[in-house]
Amino acid sequence: ISFDDSLVYDEGQWAGVDSNGGKDSNDGTAENKAFQTLDKVNELNLEPGDTVLLKKRSVFEDQALKFAKEDSGTAEAPVRISVYGEGNRPQINTNGHGQWELNYGTPLDNQNHKWKGTVSSSILIEDTEYIEIEGLELTNDRNSATDTEKDKVYNDAYAMDRTGVAGVAKDNGTVDHIILNDLYACAE
Repeated sequence: ISFDDSLVYDEGQWAGVDSNGGKDSNDGTAENKAFQTLDKVNELNLEPGDTVLLKKRSVFEDQALKFAKEDSGTAEAPVRISVYGEGNRPQINTNGHGQWELNYGTPLDNQNHKWKGTVSSSILIEDTEYIEIEGLELTNDRNSATDTEKDKVYNDAYAMDRTGVAGVAKDNGTVDHIILNDLYACAE
């Protein structure tokens, strides 16, 4: 996928995000009108066939992507999150931000698995289906300067769980077609 004004996206709208050259006051509809932050992507009401492109060499510090049931695509027109431009893949460095609450309602069979509490995810896919995400680098570093838990060790019983990607089928039952391709994820 390339970000080119000559491309025609028959199935949906598209938006670009560039942490270096974008502005959140832009409408995201062309390379020179790209958004700057993932907050703007999270505010979008994605529809089937929509595409969000993150510019290579972008670094999104203390940010995360969140997708809800309303952001679902269809079998014929999935929602796509991909990249454009040249250089290193876009980085989402969540650093303990991107928080959400996990609650299975009852302890799990395995006592070592957390069943309730705060989780930090670089990408949260909650009750979303027919979504395809590719080409991103995800980190969720406990040792960053902005992390509120930077003094806790990874296996601290009271430390927040961290993920690169979390998929949750909470209120929608079984979800279909969540494609994660060519992602580099590191949660420390």
